[in-house]
Amino acid sequence: MRKMLVVDAGSTNYTKRVVFEDGRMEAVENELGEMTTPASILIGKEDGKEYIFIGRNAKDQSVITPEKYFCSWKREMGSEKVIRSIAGKDYTPVTLTAIMLKQMKKEAEEYCGCELSEILITMPVEYSETQKKALVDATVIAGFEKDKVHIRLESDAAVRSADARNDFSGTIACLDCGGNTLDCTVCGVTNDEIRALFTKGDLNFAGKEFDICMAGLVKKIITKKIEESQVDEQKKKELMKALNSLDKFSQQDLMLKSEKAKEDLSKKQKTSFSFCFAKGPEGTVNVQIEQKQYEEECENVLMPHFRTFLSELKKALEEKNLQVTSLVLTGGSFHIPMLKKAVEDAFPESDIRLKNPEFSICEGAAMMAAEILGADKKGEDEQHIGVSKTFIPVCNRSYGIEAYTLCKDENGKNMEKLMISTMLERNSTLPAVFEREYYTRVDNQKAVAINVYESNVHDELEKDGNLELSKGTMIAQATLNVQKDLPKNSPIKVTMHLDENYNLHVEAQEETGHTSVETTVKVTSAMSEEEIEKKKQIVDDILDEKAS
Repeated sequence: MRKMLVVDAGSTNYTKRVVFEDGRMEAVENELGEMTTPASILIGKEDGKEYIFIGRNAKDQSVITPEKYFCSWKREMGSEKVIRSIAGKDYTPVTLTAIMLKQMKKEAEEYCGCELSEILITMPVEYSETQKKALVDATVIAGFEKDKVHIRLESDAAVRSADARNDFSGTIACLDCGGNTLDCTVCGVTNDEIRALFTKGDLNFAGKEFDICMAGLVKKIITKKIEESQVDEQKKKELMKALNSLDKFSQQDLMLKSEKAKEDLSKKQKTSFSFCFAKGPEGTVNVQIEQKQYEEECENVLMPHFRTFLSELKKALEEKNLQVTSLVLTGGSFHIPMLKKAVEDAFPESDIRLKNPEFSICEGAAMMAAEILGADKKGEDEQHIGVSKTFIPVCNRSYGIEAYTLCKDENGKNMEKLMISTMLERNSTLPAVFEREYYTRVDNQKAVAINVYESNVHDELEKDGNLELSKGTMIAQATLNVQKDLPKNSPIKVTMHLDENYNLHVEAQEETGHTSVETTVKVTSAMSEEEIEKKKQIVDDILDEKAS
């Protein structure tokens, strides 16, 4: 029976399910018997042997060896930034993601008793082409087959899950605020389908910012305690110096306790903990924080940004004449009361729901996997819920090619200018296919450059679909070599296709001489097969040591 591993690769936690061809969707525990695995890795070397902790164990050990600890790398995906080198090995975001995925694969295979080669993995709305490719590379490094990797948007999956439990009808939105990213998908829902209409996201606002805000508040509270203490001025200066230059152990302890305090204040009015930041009895303090105190700090530092996001979202929906009837909140950060309250204030006419925020993305992704596997039965139990509706996604980026465009200069004279000629616009229904004719610029042109761009800009597109080159990123190049001499203005047909897994295909054809070039877009920064094999060896070696 065909099976697929489904992973919600969150910045804070990973969750997984195994989906079977008959429609069963089974959650899988990790080695510690937990349903979620913190996105935390600790790698070290002792007595010539490497060791690795993943998840809860890594987080618990992080205060002892913070220089060997990794977390919160999701925003760095798509870069080859070496987060840290340990024992001569470089650990990048792709490598760390591959380690987490290989661990998910191992646990799921032990549960199923067979090998799993197919995976569906979720990603944030605002991931670029480079980040998407990095995510696919990580799955390949983890041992999955490249042509069996399926990608879906996190907030899309959350809508899928929410509809299965509520049987929505009308315009439904999902806001997903996790540890590193803030995403939104708006869908039109009928009895037969869920059709995505609009997406919006922010890669730089989420729970991480609230942790940092809490850490800053803790320092303010300790500063006040130092100022009000009975010690002499010299000692106060020494304590302030220690507080403002925490060593790596104290800094990690502060971040872990700040995260825990944030979680506590989502449920109760007050929390407290002890924190040691300097030697001696004066260097250990008992920190007490009230929910109101924390909310005031967040109000000054973070909430204006969030409210601006909500305002822009509402404006975009109004421009599209979309009235949201139900708005579902998911992601662990929506346990923070002030975030939920801000959404209620911004959308007073909508039915706001918060339920199962840690697991809804994985659950919805499992339903999408069941659809891919061809499961069409809708049972009465949890394992088969909601498989019958079809989900139709949209493009999360705009794509086009570089082309000369006739425009006016500052004196009003006609001129040709290189611009991005947009072919696939953001929020186009997937799979999306677009064809357009371009023309050779000179007589006897020998080659045509096909430079492919992506852009996150949507509202600034000119009426003719053109965009300044500076507002996009070149992601791929191909060259069409013309086989015979052609006159100026000979037609070149370009076809662009984006499939449901966000794989971009571009084909250019010179129809007169019947020459063509086709490329499945390879991002300029994408890893070579040699680089993938090298990283695969690092991941295999470190996890083999863990197993032994």
